[in-house]
Amino acid sequence: MAIRVKQGDTIRWAGTWRADGALVNLTGYTLESEMRAASGGTLAATLTCTLGDQGVSPGTFTMHLADTSAIAVGDYVVDIRVTEPDADSYATESWTVLVVDPVTAR
Repeated sequence: MAIRVKQGDTIRWAGTWRADGALVNLTGYTLESEMRAASGGTLAATLTCTLGDQGVSPGTFTMHLADTSAIAVGDYVVDIRVTEPDADSYATESWTVLVVDPVTAR
């Protein structure tokens, strides 16, 4: 998956966590996400991860980066690190974010 955003934009992704097709109640889970340069892996930003109401909407979460103006134009990779209540931890597949200049982007 590749996502294109203009430098200075807000990034917000809503997601749903499923295991074997069933929604997972994320109570007690920790979700963390970083945006790193595709070349060299330098940390560009840490995204805020917020769980939805797991009683009403199990499995829901939102990833958020309020302002990308301090992020240089270029290619980045993002994934989500999930830590389960029993401390098992793993990362999702990465996706690509292309940050483009807002003036020249069309």
